[in-house]
Amino acid sequence: ITVWEEESFQGKRCEFLMECPSIMERGFRKIRSIKVESGPWVGFEYPEYQGQQFILEKGDYPRWEAWSGNSGYRTEHLLSFRPVKCAVRMTAPTGSHLPARILGCSLGLKFKLKHCPSSFCFVHWRATSQAGVP
Repeated sequence: ITVWEEESFQGKRCEFLMECPSIMERGFRKIRSIKVESGPWVGFEYPEYQGQQFILEKGDYPRWEAWSGNSGYRTEHLLSFRPVKCAVRMTAPTGSHLPARILGCSLGLKFKLKHCPSSFCFVHWRATSQAGVP
């Protein structure tokens, strides 16, 4: 994620690969435009992941309207952000050698959601991963 202190990708700029609990600790006063290269990320109105939250998917956010949309909540800047962590409970087809639980999405597996009447939602394995793991 790349952030700028001013709208329209102007002013002080910094790139991040990991979470940032307070942009002010990096010498910024605020974040007013963002480019997300891969995501999703969550941007927060205040430091330490506090206040209104905004999901930031891959794309450009030149002004506050781009991340807050039509929510009616006007937040003209963000002060902290972090990537969305992926944790899934997974059930594999019978005979598969996949582990029953995988934490994180580092294998690049393809999943589909299936609603179960037991009020639990499970993520089912659908195909081979991009890494070639069946």
